Amino acid sequence: MIRLLNPLDVDEFIRIRLESLKVDPLAFGSAYEEGVDREVTIKRFEQHNEANFIVGYWEGKKLQGIVGFIQHTRPKIKHKGFIWGMYVDSSLRGKGIGRELLVACLEKAKQIEGLQKISLSVTHTQAPALHLYQQIGFQEYGRERCSMLVDGIPCNEIFMDYFL
Repeated sequence: MIRLLNPLDVDEFIRIRLESLKVDPLAFGSAYEEGVDREVTIKRFEQHNEANFIVGYWEGKKLQGIVGFIQHTRPKIKHKGFIWGMYVDSSLRGKGIGRELLVACLEKAKQIEGLQKISLSVTHTQAPALHLYQQIGFQEYGRERCSMLVDGIPCNEIFMDYFL
């Protein structure tokens, strides 16, 4: 089942977020060692609204996939939004769950008045994610070489956008 996360989902979100950082350290700018502050996360969840949300994929009571969205709030860039934190449990990859999550996120974002463009970034090490984003219609507009160093491994970041 796919649905928006709410404040009651904080503990499951923290669990899967930490899992994502541990399983795929080359995919995220945050590090597992940084942890996830529960109180800060609760406050962020309380601020969720039509333009700031997380979509989750659930199997029973276990959160198995996530994707976040936030619209910029400053007047000159309010027409843009950003997708962050896309992750699907490694045991469920290749089953279309990532696509379902991303499509649900985009459909919700399309309801935001004035939104024209959605951006995201993906590291070059995440070929399946890159392929999914391209299939959905995201287009690359730039790259930053060696945007991160993870245990001495350089990761290039690919910037993509999708026009509504």
